[in-house]
Amino acid sequence: MKTQHKIFQYLLDKLPTSLLVLMALLVLASGYQFSQWWKAHQLNLAYNNKSLLKQPLKNDEYLKAYSIGYLLASQNKPIEAAKAFNIAEVSLDPELRARAKYAIANVHFESAMASSDIEHGGSHRPVSYTHLYKPLSLRMLLKRLSYLSLIHIYPANDSAVHKSLTFDSRFHDTDTLIAQVTAGNVGFDALTPFAPVIQNAVTAGDAVQDFVEHLRKATHRPQDYGIQLPDVDMDELMIAGMGPRGTSMLVRAAKVSAWLDGRLVLAPQDVAAVFHQVVAHRVFFTPIYELQRSWLAKAYTQAILQNVPTP
Repeated sequence: MKTQHKIFQYLLDKLPTSLLVLMALLVLASGYQFSQWWKAHQLNLAYNNKSLLKQPLKNDEYLKAYSIGYLLASQNKPIEAAKAFNIAEVSLDPELRARAKYAIANVHFESAMASSDIEHGGSHRPVSYTHLYKPLSLRMLLKRLSYLSLIHIYPANDSAVHKSLTFDSRFHDTDTLIAQVTAGNVGFDALTPFAPVIQNAVTAGDAVQDFVEHLRKATHRPQDYGIQLPDVDMDELMIAGMGPRGTSMLVRAAKVSAWLDGRLVLAPQDVAAVFHQVVAHRVFFTPIYELQRSWLAKAYTQAILQNVPTP
């Protein structure tokens, strides 16, 4: 009994110290989490008001460099943008490193397109883009990066398919295999002139038009529609939502969906059926959340469809 009493007394004596240590650890952990949030918040503010460009950049500030690269690209400064992306490219974060590599490639691609003036019938001559560089669209740059994350092509997981591809010799010669493909019933060159026929034939009533307009607004201001996502500050999420071209493409795709279903009146389910595929790469997240696009875009479009009332 005396031994148990001594142990109990010892624990009681150490209890205040243990509680103090526990409280100190909790304070440190909370302080660290707050500091991380505060850094992200300040980065978003600096990105939005472009004061980020005036801040000194260290070689180990990878996310900051990635954000600065986008701002410089939007200001038609491809060389400076590429330098910023080069810093982000050596990040230890594999996703940020991959996005930086794609951003660099897109900067050079846009520069090459501008220098050869392909859009205006240029000769593709290798001209220095430092003089002939045309405005680099931030939206176009973001879209190309977004496509890489949003168009998922998963390999077939069917053992029979893999065995056939491996052991059936007809799959070993792709030229011969392609030559065996029969022509379709509709030539690809007939699709473009036929597209207006579908668009003019399928009509949209006022209810569907209002539905699409609410979807557009929700992509810009999700908090106005009560949209919430786990571990996401909705007030800090968006740079821009879907624009007029995006809504136009959404309706065009939805009309095709209705026509394929044998209907000439657009319905909300037609819009919902193509919403993610059309819209996901047309919304632009702040830099912190842009790195989470691989899961965030799908969750975001689903949440919009779930929260915007369907007529």
